[in-house]
Amino acid sequence: MLCLWMARLGAGLVPEETITRAAGKIHISQDLEFEMDKFNQQYEEQLGKYRYGSLPQASNDEKARVSVNAMINLCCGLPESRKQGVVLGGEELELIADAVSGGFYDVEGFRECVMKSIAELNV
Repeated sequence: MLCLWMARLGAGLVPEETITRAAGKIHISQDLEFEMDKFNQQYEEQLGKYRYGSLPQASNDEKARVSVNAMINLCCGLPESRKQGVVLGGEELELIADAVSGGFYDVEGFRECVMKSIAELNV
């Protein structure tokens, strides 16, 4: 849920890599508090840049891409630490799609964005 919260709140404002790498680090360290504090620090820093202007808004496609990548990193680890030859199958990707779609249950048409992001993956 933390990964989906970071994607929902931070996509478009916080660099995508911050969110997806945090998810991969949680996979290893399970230190939610540290990653949450790091995210909040970057989020507040970015908010400060837009104090007098409008905040950048991520599209649903961007939020879906960030969320899917974060969930894959959470479940499988960071790409550079994954075992060679690890392939995610249809069943695993379907579970990730369900989890991500559930995190954005109130966004109409979000599941289609998630499925598009999964189709574009090279895993």
